[in-house]
Amino acid sequence: MQKTSIIMTVFPKQLEYMKASIDSIRRFTKKGSYELIVVESGGSLETRNWLAEETEIRSLFFDQELTMSQALNEGIYTSNYDSILIMHEDTLVTENWLELLSEELYKSKNIGAVGPLTNFSDDGQADAVQFSSMEELLTYAKGISEMKSVELRLTLSGFCLLFKRSVMETTGILDEQLDGDISIIDFCLRIKKNGYKLGLCRHVYVHHYGINEICTDKNYQKSFKSKWGYNIEDIKTESNVLKLLVFPIETAFKILVVGLLKGGSATALKLRQMYPNSEVEYYCIDQISNSLIHEKFDYIILNSKIHYEETLALMKEMLTDQGQVLVELFNINFFGVVRRLLLGEGLEDERRYWKVADIVSLFEEAGFQELDFEYVFDDNLQEQDNSFIAGLGNLVEELPQEFRISSFLVSARMVPKNELLHGLFDELLQTYSDDVLSDILRFPTTQIISSIDSYDGFVVSLLNYLGISNFDRKKLDDVLPYLVRAYELETDNSFTLINLATVMHSLGDDERALGWLESIGDKSEHVNEWISKLKKTIYDERLAETKIKFLLRRIENDVEREDAAMELIALLQQNGVSTNQVIDIVMVDIVDKIGTFNRIAINCFNAGLYEAVIPLLERSYAVNPENDDTLFNLGYMLFKFGAFNEGLDFVKKIREPNDDVLRLQQDIEECMNHGYK
Repeated sequence: MQKTSIIMTVFPKQLEYMKASIDSIRRFTKKGSYELIVVESGGSLETRNWLAEETEIRSLFFDQELTMSQALNEGIYTSNYDSILIMHEDTLVTENWLELLSEELYKSKNIGAVGPLTNFSDDGQADAVQFSSMEELLTYAKGISEMKSVELRLTLSGFCLLFKRSVMETTGILDEQLDGDISIIDFCLRIKKNGYKLGLCRHVYVHHYGINEICTDKNYQKSFKSKWGYNIEDIKTESNVLKLLVFPIETAFKILVVGLLKGGSATALKLRQMYPNSEVEYYCIDQISNSLIHEKFDYIILNSKIHYEETLALMKEMLTDQGQVLVELFNINFFGVVRRLLLGEGLEDERRYWKVADIVSLFEEAGFQELDFEYVFDDNLQEQDNSFIAGLGNLVEELPQEFRISSFLVSARMVPKNELLHGLFDELLQTYSDDVLSDILRFPTTQIISSIDSYDGFVVSLLNYLGISNFDRKKLDDVLPYLVRAYELETDNSFTLINLATVMHSLGDDERALGWLESIGDKSEHVNEWISKLKKTIYDERLAETKIKFLLRRIENDVEREDAAMELIALLQQNGVSTNQVIDIVMVDIVDKIGTFNRIAINCFNAGLYEAVIPLLERSYAVNPENDDTLFNLGYMLFKFGAFNEGLDFVKKIREPNDDVLRLQQDIEECMNHGYK
């Protein structure tokens, strides 16, 4: 692993965040693999005093407050190693973070920079996760670290960015005429321009509080546009539009992304990652001409700033019969736009705004037959937003229906969905082709069933075929809607009843499966045999459940507890009962849940049934996260399993530790200090 120069900027009033970040670096980064350079500007005496005592940190102090790009450059000037990592002071790193990032950075000479997944980012580098404790955060990070997934990106966030010194020497340092995220975006674009790739390591997690984020200074934004010829927001992923693409990952489609930039598209890169079997092409709008009409695409995604009046007719010619044009259009009646106009700020530069009626006219004039709308709502309303909306409500009789909608997601088709689907239904019933089936299943289930309701063909057979096809494809949520609709149309159709029984049996609901089979009028010999087997299975399951309840109650009430525990362990070892079954019965039928969970967990550990131990204790912890017995047992078991950090975290939660607790804590800390694995 290459040694790394970690450069952290710290600004006034951020001491506690910085200390927590440095503590996590020390805890989860191999000693000797890095140098830590902290750049402090603004003259915070408390911060400087703390840093002055930290001899392992190289601290750079500046009396005047530097911009972020200036501060990072100062750190880069003094750095020593071939790998350089810039990071914010409000971050928490996790186990093996730097090793994993470095591994990906040096996999290829073409990779210029990499960054981790996080919880706070402006453009798709974040995962929607929340944690109630440090333990949960670390568990999550450890869980994703095994997946080794890297996504190519147009830009990366500067909260934690690792790059090669050789790349910086080619690209140049951060542009000090820019600042904040704008300077990082500029740096990333220059890396890309020099032929390097940027990678988002989705298997590395670094937590980001996001206290000093996005630089919105208009002067910096103007400087960026002057330098690159387009706005900051033009490089971002069309993340809202991508929500309209709901087909399976393995599906192969042709997708065209049309944007404003000649150098590439974040949206196209994201699509290639999301749908590796699909062919994704990108063209700048200036490159679109009549010479491309011969190419046909299943989806065309248009940038929101394109002049559609001039391009929609051409886009229509480039669509397959089932193709769609997808675009996000901004709402002129959104309260945020209205407020800007009332305050005299005007509309945002170059952004185009629309009314629903104008959108419909626009696409109809271009020859599209059907439009679908989805709405993007502003979910981050502040108190002043609600006050503004309430104030306007007092002035007018009725606010526009779309007042809270920030934009419209539009899907436009040349051929109406019903017409398309009815034709596909005819083809499927004639040939039962996998290709035709895939074309049908790209539509939402609700739409398919709605189209079937207006179809003149063999409806019940079609519903059964589509339901079982989804079952075979393991799309279980899309199975029952078809079969239930088939049952509603013909309640005595034996084919439907058998299919319903099959699905219920596969889901583990034998009682419902039995009910569907018994509803069949003229039962075949095979059906009668299946009914007999299900009745026996249900009887055996009820008998086993009664047995487990009996044993658990004996364990709970200390009635021949050891014998009952041994018998329960034997059932677990013989797969006569699962850990989840035991947990479910304890949660429903046992009063002393915590005591019972802990006793069974200890017995499982002593019997070598290790896979059951942690799930039982975790459920006990969920019932009461402050129970000392549970905390001690979790700490002890994790210690024995080699998870020292996690075990120590649980032990330290015990509020009044006794000698046993203190001894366990000491044992764990000694193992950690000696580096035992």
